[in-house]
Amino acid sequence: MAGRRFAESLSYRIGDVDVAKLSYREVTANPAIAADAFAVPEAIQAAAKPPATSDVPYQWVMRRLFLTRFSDSDNIIFPNGGGLKLVELAPNVQHVEGGGANNSDHRDEGTIWSSSMPLMVSCNRVGSSTRRKRSTPGKPIKYLVLTHHHMDHTGGMRTYVAEGATVIVPSPDKGYFEKDVRSPHTVVPDDLQKKPRTPEFIEVKDQMTLKDDTSEIHLYYIANPHVQGMLIGHIVTGNIVYVTDLVSPPRSDRAFGSHGLRG
Repeated sequence: MAGRRFAESLSYRIGDVDVAKLSYREVTANPAIAADAFAVPEAIQAAAKPPATSDVPYQWVMRRLFLTRFSDSDNIIFPNGGGLKLVELAPNVQHVEGGGANNSDHRDEGTIWSSSMPLMVSCNRVGSSTRRKRSTPGKPIKYLVLTHHHMDHTGGMRTYVAEGATVIVPSPDKGYFEKDVRSPHTVVPDDLQKKPRTPEFIEVKDQMTLKDDTSEIHLYYIANPHVQGMLIGHIVTGNIVYVTDLVSPPRSDRAFGSHGLRG
């Protein structure tokens, strides 16, 4: 254009992973822009808070911007007045609710296993982990089951690794998460950066069973259109199936009865 050359597209990457691509259909040189096109209304200026100076959730902000789901709120985990809570679905089966998504906890005789880790930020996992410790003192978190590798379901993985959990993932995700735990987190150091350890990763290609004298959990690798590599969990106690991103039921339980699908 007018002897100038412009890129036809721009690609954005986070951690060597392509997260967005922008393609240009038309370029106009020196377009007329209204003087107040980018003016910030006075009411918004008056309500604006000063910039954060510590513990900035920069990863959450960047990723949510690329997902076009960034909400103008200081509450990353839950809405105003909200908070995380444990809801019992069956004996020793707890559902962690109150955030942007949920996860499931199962307690056997001596340990806890936790599934999905759906929220992205480590501070939520710390809060959720602390709540578990208060409700089940003396029981370590032995297993963390990640249903799939997407960022909004794995954000607290490193926190649980730091606490000693064995991580169970679907095939072919083992190498990806091994790289994750080896990567430095130095801008805002998380628990694993402060307490480094190399966890055991178990990759499920078909199915796997976790059990003791009182409990039994079946994990199944399932083909699906959402992602390559997905696990669903069947908690035999209470006959509960835990699924993420494979079904989106209505908010009301009426469509599925009192035992609606949870994910």
